[in-house]
Amino acid sequence: MIKKSAIWIMAMMVMSTAAVADNVAPGFTSHSDIPVTDGGWSTTTVTNDCSPDYDGWCDDRWFLTLSEAKDVTIGVNDCCMEGDYYEVYIDDVLVYTTPVPDDWAVWPGDPSELSSGQVTVSLLPGVYEIEVKDAAFQDHLDDMQDMCPAGFTVWGNTSTYTGPVPAPEFGSLAIALAALLSAPAFAYLLVKKRE
Repeated sequence: MIKKSAIWIMAMMVMSTAAVADNVAPGFTSHSDIPVTDGGWSTTTVTNDCSPDYDGWCDDRWFLTLSEAKDVTIGVNDCCMEGDYYEVYIDDVLVYTTPVPDDWAVWPGDPSELSSGQVTVSLLPGVYEIEVKDAAFQDHLDDMQDMCPAGFTVWGNTSTYTGPVPAPEFGSLAIALAALLSAPAFAYLLVKKRE
């Protein structure tokens, strides 16, 4: 177990500190758009944006398709160096920020100090875009360049919906009301016809 952990730590060290051509970290694949369903998912990913703007957006986006209302848990686990913290967005709305660490660029990162966390939101059926941003890059300075690229894992799963009961659409209400009001009239016509 120790041997595997040491190898994993060394691999993460190389991936998180080495920038290669086109700003792609070795060992990470930029998937761009990843379709996911309510069966759960986990993706090791990276923020490769090492440009002077340091916007910190993750290289990947997840498109979650729900066929029914579900509670969706989305988690982010930092992998390597203290200093990174993450924002989770659903359809461009910030829904969660992992804890902001006290230290910056400490290697190797103490696993208990890495910024990780999860959020659960209730979602109705539909397709949702999930994006993650390394918010530490908003305050990124040139002397912190060794933090880029930043590696982390994004995961998610679903459970039974506990959110508010959605209000029926106007069309559904109109049909139900019409049926309710027409039933007595229809019964009256049947009785009248028999007479």
